[in-house]
Amino acid sequence: MRVELLEDLDNEDNRGITSWRDILDEIYRTDGAGVRSPARQDFVDSHATTIRYLSAADYHYHNLKQVYVPDVTPISSLTTIWAQIETESVIVTLYGALDSLMQEVNLAYKFGIDENKVYANHGSGHRGNPRADCVRCRLTSLNDSLSNHIDTELSSDWFDKFRRLRNRLTHRQLLATNTNLGQSTVYIEMPTNPEASRFTEEPRRGIEISAYCEARRRNVADLLSSTYGMLVTKIRDI
Repeated sequence: MRVELLEDLDNEDNRGITSWRDILDEIYRTDGAGVRSPARQDFVDSHATTIRYLSAADYHYHNLKQVYVPDVTPISSLTTIWAQIETESVIVTLYGALDSLMQEVNLAYKFGIDENKVYANHGSGHRGNPRADCVRCRLTSLNDSLSNHIDTELSSDWFDKFRRLRNRLTHRQLLATNTNLGQSTVYIEMPTNPEASRFTEEPRRGIEISAYCEARRRNVADLLSSTYGMLVTKIRDI
């Protein structure tokens, strides 16, 4: 199977994040002598990491669309494994963008938490025993508009299943898939249970993998856009 990269690999999610330009203008601002403060430079570096993760997810998604289009792509012995690899890459890199976003929040709020301890998720045990080294715990204690927004989004069903799927792919097993072969085309689905080790559902009852990747790309882009819109004023103080 030959895969040719699309001519236009512009980051679609970047264009969809309406507050992206506002935050870029703010973080690259310098003083009268053209000097950027060390704290602001730290934010610039972390923001670049978020962009790299999101761009990588877009890159893999564009590759996925060229390897496999449901009910269109002709049958090939390599289609499923190629599509599986690109799907896993989209999921893992998108999750990385959320972790990186939390580091930006950490810097904007001046929490001072070590970057190696910053995660988008926090364990259920934190809610009864808040931790000083958890960005989510620190945000919850503030109870402001941004903390409430992030807590709502990252407590939603889409993120819970996304987190569990990413953890499974990262630490345990490959993506479980079922390939339905038509007379000449391919349709690939994954279980609705993100922790399933194999596909046991009836055909066409699971989640089509390309549609899943597109939905999560939109969720992550929407969260970044709304968060950046609220972070701009915070960044002015760093």
